[in-house]
Amino acid sequence: MSYIRNNEDEIAYKLHKKICKGLKVSITRHISSLIFNNHDGAVIIPNKFPYKCAEFCRHYVLWINPKHEKFWKISRINVFIDKFLKSRNFELVIPIFMNTPENRSVQDIKHFHIICCRKDVFC
Repeated sequence: MSYIRNNEDEIAYKLHKKICKGLKVSITRHISSLIFNNHDGAVIIPNKFPYKCAEFCRHYVLWINPKHEKFWKISRINVFIDKFLKSRNFELVIPIFMNTPENRSVQDIKHFHIICCRKDVFC
């Protein structure tokens, strides 16, 4: 399945990729330095370049720290996401997913997309 962004986010996304490539910056090192500290096994943050979805939806990304990836099996990932959703009164709009390798701009950091919304809006 392929997802699209709104025009503004798509332009920003492509520009970001072009800048990283032009500066010969490893996207893996760049993202790791921005989102992980030495102790983070995983983090959930808003997607800076979200996919187009309903206005009331939010697009987050769960990033698994490559240093700790071996400790993050799917059961732990599900618990981590569940706690995140419950703490914000969110629920999934669609199941969490990973992009297919050909649609993944960040190949070396395992990450999952979380499309969710507040329970009181969705229900």
